[in-house]
Amino acid sequence: MLGLNLRIKPKLIASFLAIGLVPFAVAGGISLSQSSSALEKAAFNQLEGIREIKKG
Repeated sequence: MLGLNLRIKPKLIASFLAIGLVPFAVAGGISLSQSSSALEKAAFNQLEGIREIKKG
């Protein structure tokens, strides 16, 4: 009986880790995409502002 528990324990640990890490990976990917988009938009807006200043 003890040998069976030792075989199940690593499987349970691995499954709980997978269940816990997958949402973090998804949330990290989404936040990376959104922050990249926001930084690109901010840089573009700054360049447009500089262009307008130089026009005037």
